[in-house]
Amino acid sequence: MRVLFTFYASTIVSALGAAETITDTIVSKLLPYIQKGLKSSLVDYRAATYMIVGQLSVKMTMEMSLVHALALQISKALTKSSSLIKEGLGCLIILLQSQKEEGLGKKPFTHLCNIPDLVTTLHEISATYDVSPILHYMLPHLVHSVIYGKREMQEESNLVENQICIKHLEAIITNIPLEKDLDHLLASAFLEDYVSYGVASDSESTTVAEIDIELVPLIRLFERKYHKTLDLVQ
Repeated sequence: MRVLFTFYASTIVSALGAAETITDTIVSKLLPYIQKGLKSSLVDYRAATYMIVGQLSVKMTMEMSLVHALALQISKALTKSSSLIKEGLGCLIILLQSQKEEGLGKKPFTHLCNIPDLVTTLHEISATYDVSPILHYMLPHLVHSVIYGKREMQEESNLVENQICIKHLEAIITNIPLEKDLDHLLASAFLEDYVSYGVASDSESTTVAEIDIELVPLIRLFERKYHKTLDLVQ
């Protein structure tokens, strides 16, 4: 089976690489196999599919609906198997690097937060590859979940617990350099979400105090590494 899937991947990747343009017809014919591959329990089939998605990402400008569907399916696949975590995250990084992430929504983020050893794996990838595209997507959602998480969990059950987001955010700040203005993005997210939460909770000083307990250690950790950045966004 491995030989078959290797041939499958190399043939399609080579054909996509050689094509001058990737038409909608080509994509529509490949999509059912991509969707099946991302859901497959066969490791070699999923590995081949990640390669194909990566090649598609760099060869064409996708419709936002397709970017959203692929990001969601990749992030889902990564929570269902402990194999190919690095390869799947690499595929997602290429997708986000090559395509617009605007409007991607929170669903892929929710699945990403449930990936075992997420930040450890991102740190390993960052040694040889730029992980800023996935951090650019995740950081604002992490901050929002840290600040609003408990309140939103009461209204919607399928969200990430804010303690998980606190753990991820702390690990990212500690272990992964925030380059390409990611430090400014994170600082702005801290400031904007905290201010908006404070305005919305004006009459609930206890609620704001609870958020301070969880948020202040993160901000102090960030300030120790990027002390000039907070001054610039204030």
